[in-house]
Amino acid sequence: KEVDELTYSEWNKKHHEACTSLQNRAEKLNAVYEVIEGDLQLLGATGIEDKLQDGVPETIQLLKKANIKVWVLTGDKQETAVNIAFSCQLLADDMEILSETEVCDMLDAYWENNNNNRTGSVENLLASTVFRKHKASLHHGKMALVITGEFLGKFLGYEDKKKKLSLKRLRGKWCKSEVDMEEDVDGLREKAFVDLACLCQAVVFCRVTPKQKAMVVQLLRRHKNVTTLAIGDGANDVNMIKSEGTRDSS
Repeated sequence: KEVDELTYSEWNKKHHEACTSLQNRAEKLNAVYEVIEGDLQLLGATGIEDKLQDGVPETIQLLKKANIKVWVLTGDKQETAVNIAFSCQLLADDMEILSETEVCDMLDAYWENNNNNRTGSVENLLASTVFRKHKASLHHGKMALVITGEFLGKFLGYEDKKKKLSLKRLRGKWCKSEVDMEEDVDGLREKAFVDLACLCQAVVFCRVTPKQKAMVVQLLRRHKNVTTLAIGDGANDVNMIKSEGTRDSS
């Protein structure tokens, strides 16, 4: 696509406005990119086949038979992550994959049932009305969870909450009981998410940052009495591998 100087100048001005926008920046940038990336002439295409290593599907099946939970944490986009999960037989065609909307509904119900006493349990999650339609999938081991890093950040908001609490402690605006209550609320939210994820037979986290990978491992160890093994082969896996005791960087 050939772009003349005047067209580019006008587009660049809109791009700058979108970049400096304080609200809906991502949506505005996408709209600007759509304008410049339209009516393109295809000059060529390259296809890359990224094959699984030998024995991966068989190994995962053996781990699942041993009642070992396998979670995938990747920076890949959702479509790629799901395709790989199907290729390695972590996900199957007969599995029910919970949508993020369904996850929100379940956790909202869990929250409402436990909000008064600041405690929670898997039994309360299973007893919630919104969860009943998924019990058949759970009973037959056919329930899976696919979560994006964006959803994880919005739902847990882990780093923002830590900063907020630290600032309020420093400024002396909260008494100790108020801080403890806020931390209890955050802990219950985390526990609800971990309980739901552990009920699923397969969990895939996609578009997650290195920090979020480490956070998932830490959440699991914080709320479940389990042994975890973090396996990674790249620099973006270092935080995850270092966040827990049992490690493998092969």
